Amino acid sequence: MMRRPKKEQIDIIKKFNTTIISDTFDEMEIHGTMLDLKPIISGKIVVGPAVTVYERPVIPFPEKLRLGEAMDACEPGDVIVIDAGNDPYAGTWGGLVSIKGLLKGVAGVVVDGAARDISEIREYGMPTWSKYVTPISGVRRLKTVSINEPIHCGGVLVSPGDVIIADDDGVCCIPYDKLDEVIKISNQMYDWEQKVMGELKKGLSEAFKKRVI
Repeated sequence: MMRRPKKEQIDIIKKFNTTIISDTFDEMEIHGTMLDLKPIISGKIVVGPAVTVYERPVIPFPEKLRLGEAMDACEPGDVIVIDAGNDPYAGTWGGLVSIKGLLKGVAGVVVDGAARDISEIREYGMPTWSKYVTPISGVRRLKTVSINEPIHCGGVLVSPGDVIIADDDGVCCIPYDKLDEVIKISNQMYDWEQKVMGELKKGLSEAFKKRVI
């Protein structure tokens, strides 16, 4: 059975953003910030445990993608993370699976590869991050090799149950066994940043009052 973080841990992480988590990774020397993942819909913030999918090109015969099976493994609030081998041409996530994912309670999707049906993804509001956008279907081009096994996404090792946080700046993966330490250091960074921001905003407000800006 997939290990899952506590609800209390998820709730705390939700007050952070990827920049705080990335800075925490720098402090802890964790390689957990994914590269080149862009949001399809701006303004979305997702935090949840990873359900992983490993896909590769179909050789030699067509096989079905098993995204439905991956969704069946999800609990509400989970994030599907797909390692499609950095394939820029075969769209493994699109409009129809977005609807099914939303009905299943999937919180978001991260694709090391391509997405398609972008207007539909935006219409339905499925939080999605991908490296590429394409009109080409992944059906008959990609096959699902495994579900809920360790994968790589954006150059980062992702294991089932690791916590994904994704926003406009990108995607981070918090290792399950580092959650408490990441939360502790991120809290310290968050409190410091809030204090400094408050002081700066106060100074900015006073400057406007004096009309020096």
